[in-house]
Order: sequence, then structure tokens, then C-alpha cells
Amino acid sequence: MLQPSAATPRPSPKKLATLVCSTYSDAEICFFNSFKHMKKALLVLSLGVMMVTVSACTGGKKKTEYTPEKAVETQAPAAENTAPAVAEKPAEKPVEEEVVKQPTIKMARASHILIGYQGATMAKPDLPYTDQAAAKAKAEEILAELQAAPAAELVGMFAEKAKEFSTGPSAVRGGDLGVFPAGRMVKPFDEAVFATDAETLVPELVETPFGYHIIYVAGFQEVKR
Repeated sequence: MLQPSAATPRPSPKKLATLVCSTYSDAEICFFNSFKHMKKALLVLSLGVMMVTVSACTGGKKKTEYTPEKAVETQAPAAENTAPAVAEKPAEKPVEEEVVKQPTIKMARASHILIGYQGATMAKPDLPYTDQAAAKAKAEEILAELQAAPAAELVGMFAEKAKEFSTGPSAVRGGDLGVFPAGRMVKPFDEAVFATDAETLVPELVETPFGYHIIYVAGFQEVKR
């Protein structure tokens, strides 16, 4: 009866490799090496095919992270109104008459009482006031009386005093000089009249080469040139 042989010891990897090399020829070893490289190549090729397939499914686009800003950007644009635009006709403004402002000139109406004296410009030789001092004193007296008169009686009293005492040619008209623009009268007289802006009795005597003037300004008006 045969006795079982003792267990054969398992060779080490290094010894196994030596045994394989000694058992197989060089051609057979090259075949095995080629087979190992082919398996790697097939694995790489399979991975490449899978990547191409995934890329084709996703359209080659990268995944975009969703954010509120992206949501606004990717919203579909509102449908445009394709109807032709009708131009609105501007509302017609009411025709207004063009007002052309014509130039005007300021005119004054005034009266005066002239107390001239002998030797004054255009004075008559038979004037009762022989010198300048006497003429001035009489003019101050008349002005004081007019200033003391009631407002309602001033115009009438002025005209009476002018007819009685004025030595100028306007005495017969109660001293009325009519309407005149600035620059028409002698300078001191003109300045005294246009320095006022309303009906008034000029509070001071106005001296000119013609004598002493007591002036009453009746008012002003604008007249077209």
C-alpha cells in the first residue's frame, strides 16, 4: 500500500518566475506580455468611449451653477409687439397772438410858480422883484402857504397862486406846463420833477437861471414812441 507523500512546499514568487521562464520559450513570454498590454489598452479605450458618449449626451456644455442672477439672465425675453407703431401726432398748441411790446417813454405832467427877478434869464425889466434875495423870500412865503393847505384844496390854491404871482408865461394857465419827457426842461427843474414817482408838491424851492420855482407834479404816464 502506497503511503501518501509529504506535502510539496509552495514555491516563492521569485522561484515561480524562474520556473515559468525556464518552462516557456521567449516567444511565449512575449505573447503573455503583449496580452497584458492589450488589456490595458482595451481598458483605456473603453474609458474613452464612455467619456465621448457622456459628452455627446450633455451637448459638450459645462454644467452651469444655478444662481438668481443666472435665472434672470436666462429668462425668455418677452414677446415683442410686432404690430407696426403708429406715430402720434403732436397736439396742436392754440395759436396765441404775438404781442409786440412797443417802446414807451415816461412823461410827466407838472405845474410851477416862477418867481423871477430883474437880471434873471428872460426876465422882464418891470418885474416887482428887483433882486435875487427878494425873489427868493417871496417864493419861500408862497411855498409855505401851499404846504399848509389841506390836500383837497392844494391843486386849486396852486393854480390861484400861479396866476397871481408867477412871472412866467404859464401864469395864465395856472402854471400848467402840460406833459413833457425827461430832458425837456432845464436840468435842475427836470431832476426835481423826475426824482418823484407820484403826484406831489416838491418840498423845496428849485433854483434855475430863470429864478425860483415852486413845482407841483400832477403825475406820470407811459407814452408810445
